[in-house]
Amino acid sequence: MLNMVRCMLREKHLPHDFWAEAVFTTTHILNRCPTKRLDSLTPKEAWSGLKPSVKHFKVFGSLCYRHVPEQNRRKLDAMAQTLILVGYHSTGAYKLFDPLSKKIVISNDVIVDETKEWDWNIGMERQTNETVEVELEGEEIQDEVQIDNEQYVNDELGLYL
Repeated sequence: MLNMVRCMLREKHLPHDFWAEAVFTTTHILNRCPTKRLDSLTPKEAWSGLKPSVKHFKVFGSLCYRHVPEQNRRKLDAMAQTLILVGYHSTGAYKLFDPLSKKIVISNDVIVDETKEWDWNIGMERQTNETVEVELEGEEIQDEVQIDNEQYVNDELGLYL
């Protein structure tokens, strides 16, 4: 279990402050994986008698974009908030961390981008070696910007740096 926690934190370069969330997420995952001791049943299935679903599993530490309802934003505010996936809630929603306000948010109205992670050094999202396509007035432009083999995306303005 500790190896899973260590790998989850290191894969997305998360600080050790998230160790407890990684332990809870590891437990959530292991309870839904078959084991030899239970004759290929999952612990959750042995306990409840129902086969658990794993289609909601996402990569721990990935960036998420949570929809901001219209009544909670002004006309020119962003329609989505960038958060970090740090686990699963018992209601079936995702546990998300807001790196700007340093708070945990529970939501199921999210889009998860498993290829991106938060860059803790500059406070922006980071994506590794991927082509970016932008469409401006009907013209498609492909551009790749690399800084030390990584692309940096400004999430507030939508600009590529």
